[in-house]
Amino acid sequence: MELLVGVVILLGVAGTIIPFFPGPALVALAVVGYAVLEKSQTAWVTCALCVAILVVGFAAKWVIPAKHVSGDVDRLPLFVGAVLAVVGFVVLPVVGLPIGFVLGVFATELLRSRSPRLAWPATKRAMSAAGLSMLIDLTAVVVAGGVWLVSVVLY
Repeated sequence: MELLVGVVILLGVAGTIIPFFPGPALVALAVVGYAVLEKSQTAWVTCALCVAILVVGFAAKWVIPAKHVSGDVDRLPLFVGAVLAVVGFVVLPVVGLPIGFVLGVFATELLRSRSPRLAWPATKRAMSAAGLSMLIDLTAVVVAGGVWLVSVVLY
């Protein structure tokens, strides 16, 4: 059972790096499933700790990058970038996601400012915020997976 949970957690980490699987959701599902099947107090405490880490990571990935770009990039370019990222992912799996995001943000900023010299810095700030969001997500998933692994090894 531990091997299966470990594999699902690794898929969650991979899904955070290459957005193919919903990384944090897979890790949460794995640790909750482990606690349900294990039926021990240690498993439930580990589960609660891992889920708390993932929830804090989820909140932080929305709050921290938003403060990073507040005032610099509007929500509309980020929304258009997100929509085109999904379209890009469907058209060109994996690599289409960042391409769609960058093109969406740049095109929206270009339409607004009418100047590539103004649109590109805003696009770079949006890419920086997206990278920061991904890094926060990855950190939460790795820490939660590490907590589960330590729990399994020690108990």
